[in-house]
Amino acid sequence: MNRAEFAERLRAEMEDVCVSPRLKRSTLAAIEGKERPVMKGKFSTALAVLIAALLVGTAALAAAGRLGMLDFAGRISGAAVPGDAQDYVQSDVLHLENELVAVDLRELYYDGLVVRMTLDVKPKRDAVMLLAEYVSMDEPFINMTPMEIGLDRTDTQSVRGVYGERGYEAAYSVSATLRMGGDEWIGGSTAHHLNEDGTLTIYSQWEYPEMKPQREGVFQLTLFPYTDALDQIDMESRIDLEAPITLTEAAYDAQTYRSTAPVEFPETGVRVDALTLEVRAQEIHATIDYTVTDEEAYAAMEDGLWFEFIDPERVAEEPYDQRLPSGMTGTGSVTRTDETGLHYRQTETLAREALYDAYTLRAFNCWDKTRYETQTVTVALQSAEP
Repeated sequence: MNRAEFAERLRAEMEDVCVSPRLKRSTLAAIEGKERPVMKGKFSTALAVLIAALLVGTAALAAAGRLGMLDFAGRISGAAVPGDAQDYVQSDVLHLENELVAVDLRELYYDGLVVRMTLDVKPKRDAVMLLAEYVSMDEPFINMTPMEIGLDRTDTQSVRGVYGERGYEAAYSVSATLRMGGDEWIGGSTAHHLNEDGTLTIYSQWEYPEMKPQREGVFQLTLFPYTDALDQIDMESRIDLEAPITLTEAAYDAQTYRSTAPVEFPETGVRVDALTLEVRAQEIHATIDYTVTDEEAYAAMEDGLWFEFIDPERVAEEPYDQRLPSGMTGTGSVTRTDETGLHYRQTETLAREALYDAYTLRAFNCWDKTRYETQTVTVALQSAEP
């Protein structure tokens, strides 16, 4: 699928996604070859899935076995995976099965804010086709396989065509989620890999708005059968497999750094009140709290303000390539923190190794890509609470 075809598909899919028209336009422009999109605000799972598909690059398959968590996470554009990242991943977390499938939650990571999981769903009969929940029957079947296995990427046979050709008798859309006792996640993404034996490997990650060392909830896998005509999913005939699950923060010497003084950005009409960096097992969670000080200057950006973390030692022509490497989560958001419309918070992740005494922040407009002033923000380690 070329850029134009993918853009057309995304344009159709985004009709039901609740984001601003500017964000839709910006994302589509990025697909068609312009600057990479910047995620603003709370984004839906549907949009995150589609953008994650766009950003998937090439990464080496594990020497043996199925794709793992680090294979998937390492594909996010600009993401840095620390060398010891696997040390903080739980293995063989739980097993579920019924007459249709066997489910193995193979990998789980949690750092108090972000959860990632990798699971395998294996059909018990060869005649059963398993599809990721966002896969269409009419898209090329080749899209369900990873780039690394060397198949002919020009093969446009649809999923529906493969279903008939290989003699499948039933198809199910597969959804996996965590229900964590009322804790609502604020963003997420997912990816998949269909293995040669029909096993569907799913990778998902979610981010929560507040830090909790432990969360109690339920792991849920749902199978939605397709109708005989394969024209729609039978939502009322869903099959659920569930098991209790506990998310426990990965054991790591977590540290928190905070800026030592406010910093003014007069061109954009804001003041950065605080930069907070929470160093976790696989990445740094960065939070920028800022206040609007010049409403006219701020309004001119139409809610497009974003702060980039710049590497002052890095020489690159493209502004995006001047940034510090992102963390494995690879997403960010800007949200209003009160009802005045004057206080905002930007969140994103940085590579765990990108820990310094000072950070270079550059303000820019994520809609028209205008870059504004650059300022240095000094940070200091915060003492542990008693």
